[in-house]
Amino acid sequence: MKLRALALLLVVVACDDRQPAEAPEALLQRGRIAVERGMYEEAAAAASDGMRRYSSDARWNESFAVLSAYVVAQRGDSRSALSLLAATPRSVSAEAGVRRLIALGFAHFSAGDSAAAEASYAQADALAARTMPSLRPEVAMQRTAAAFKQDDYDRAERFAHAAMSGAHERQQWYILANATAMLATIEMNRREWERALAHFEAASRLARSIDARDVVRKIGGNVGWCYLNLGDADAALDRFLTAEDWAERHGITRVQSTWLSNIANVYLLREEPTQALPYAQRAVMAARTVNDPGRVASALTNLATVYIERGDFARAAEVNREAIKLGAKPWPAALNDARITSIIGRPDEALAKLERVIDDSCDPPLRWQAEVATAHLYARSGRTDDAVRMYAAALETGDLARGELYATEFYRFAFETNLRRFYDEYIELLLANGRVEPALNVAERSRARTLREGIGLLRRGEMDDEATSASQLARRTHATILSYWLASERSLLWVATANGVTVHRLPKQAEIERAVDEYARELLQSRRGRESARGRALYDMLVAPAGGATRDRVVVIPHERLTALNFETLITPRSRYWIEDATISYASSLQLIEAVHTRANHDALLIIGAVPDAGPDFPALQRAGDEMQRVSEHFAHPIVLSGTNATPAAYLNSKPAQFGFVHFVAHGTASELSPLDSAVILAQGRLSAADVITSPLDAELVTVSSCNSAGKRAYAGEGLVGLSWAFLRAGAKRVNAALWDVDDRATPKLMDAMYASLARGADPATALREAKLSLLRSGTVYAQPYYWAPFILYGNV
Repeated sequence: MKLRALALLLVVVACDDRQPAEAPEALLQRGRIAVERGMYEEAAAAASDGMRRYSSDARWNESFAVLSAYVVAQRGDSRSALSLLAATPRSVSAEAGVRRLIALGFAHFSAGDSAAAEASYAQADALAARTMPSLRPEVAMQRTAAAFKQDDYDRAERFAHAAMSGAHERQQWYILANATAMLATIEMNRREWERALAHFEAASRLARSIDARDVVRKIGGNVGWCYLNLGDADAALDRFLTAEDWAERHGITRVQSTWLSNIANVYLLREEPTQALPYAQRAVMAARTVNDPGRVASALTNLATVYIERGDFARAAEVNREAIKLGAKPWPAALNDARITSIIGRPDEALAKLERVIDDSCDPPLRWQAEVATAHLYARSGRTDDAVRMYAAALETGDLARGELYATEFYRFAFETNLRRFYDEYIELLLANGRVEPALNVAERSRARTLREGIGLLRRGEMDDEATSASQLARRTHATILSYWLASERSLLWVATANGVTVHRLPKQAEIERAVDEYARELLQSRRGRESARGRALYDMLVAPAGGATRDRVVVIPHERLTALNFETLITPRSRYWIEDATISYASSLQLIEAVHTRANHDALLIIGAVPDAGPDFPALQRAGDEMQRVSEHFAHPIVLSGTNATPAAYLNSKPAQFGFVHFVAHGTASELSPLDSAVILAQGRLSAADVITSPLDAELVTVSSCNSAGKRAYAGEGLVGLSWAFLRAGAKRVNAALWDVDDRATPKLMDAMYASLARGADPATALREAKLSLLRSGTVYAQPYYWAPFILYGNV
């Protein structure tokens, strides 16, 4: 069975809108509500009580038996569920007849027979069409799951939409929540992570509103899957732990091994194999409980990988052999065997085993791992050219493997576990042999992949485009490019100018991040200004190695924690802020510095904000109207959405792609745990980052004049993610967003000055710098970085 995102496979037991009047109806309703809330013990008790009390009534006996069969199947005992249904006499009740077929389909589905499940669901739909049309949305939702399991995503999507439409029309909110979540599951398996997250969030909101805790909890695990693929391991871990705890407490062992494996994977991704071990061991135990040899073999193979990462090679070999005996897929186990052979000191034998995996495995993730292990062996033995060749092959395979990783039959720890280590090893090998720009291009391959895919610069699941020449790019843009790479043993800075590319070694990642955090606290609290020793030390650490190339125009490509640093505030040896010597902007990859866009109407402005009081956490911004007025005056015919008209729907319906400039003046929130939940607070609701992605843009500049609009979390390989990332993902050429809270007295002055510079013909980076300098040189309190430095320009030069 493919280990993939878990579909939300529920037998929906919604009732008619009629209020229960009889005792059996009330009891049955309580049982069905218990199912919706994931309270299976209570549901089972209600079903058992109903069968005992109403066994002489064919209709009620059948209805309670169907409920009992569902609960039994939901908890993994499909055989008992099928036996119960077969032993239960049929009644003349149309509803009970349809629900019997639905429960029969689900029992077959839980047993792994999707074809038999679909046959039962088709009968249920035909009977419902004749006798109980109100149950058709429920049947369509169940058929979504069967089609999904058969990898027929197009058909599954059609069923999901049919279920959603019918449920909405009949106000069957539980069915609507489930069907929306299943649509998101389909999108997730198509690797449409942002779209899936938006639908999961909609389903979760609806499920919470009706207290359908069962749906909320199951959604959580799938949301974790999306976050893991987007690179947010911490958010993924939180969701997986919640989903596994729910499965454990309710005895849903058929899904528990999946969540346990996911948890172990996250810990390995974080290079914490000791923390991964107990979860990998429990995954094996959970798989044994459901008597599924395939799941057991898969869990054992994964456990062997954990033992390898912990250095316990004897146990790894023992567990790997058991996996093979149980019929584990050959190449994952063979890869483990080769790694163990290499580690215990038989490199030639290991190379031979790895070559067999590379030659015979048609699975890109496995081939990638084998190529990486082979390259590592070559490098250790001094065969540099062979190592470089194999690392390069692994890069190409890895681009394909990303698209296949979570759709293959084996869930593999090692791909993500070794990903960061792989890049660092390859970079180090190239630098050791004087290959500076190729090493930069290797780092570049890992950057902003989801963002580049989203705007069409990189096709999902295909090989990365030919490397961008950093020196040629610096020449074309008349800029110096500083590209950073933080790593545990040493960090790197590549400096690209029109004359070539150089590389400089920097301190360890932990030392840099500690210095960044200390300076960030100082900027927000003490406001020491140009006398800051921390600001000068960071300049010496991060910028001074570039020498005289740090004046005029500079583009910074930050990495890891550096995404939270405004480099403009660093103090030069002349006791000046760096912004006084250079125009600085930011990009998350070389390709995004001059990405090609079609040109919007350059003079068109959409400005939205000045919303009324949105509650105690978001009072009306007293100077928002002033800022909107100042900005609007720089355009001939601005489109203004203010006050109660400044709603999320108004923005989405305004056709944002027609505007050259978009400007928000409102409160904002930045979610560290769920970055795509970051939002602009508008009238009647929130415009989230997930919402922004759905509405294409073609703007020269989007300005989000709100607190923390840049985001708070850096995704692995993706950079800082929040509203700024979302607007870039939607197609904006540049985004001006804030790293921290903005002051609503200083910001109108800053924005007025920026748009005045734009009106005089300045490019956005220059215009924003001139506006900041106007505050810096004002001789007022606004000269402190706290007031002018929160805003950062991301995107094109």
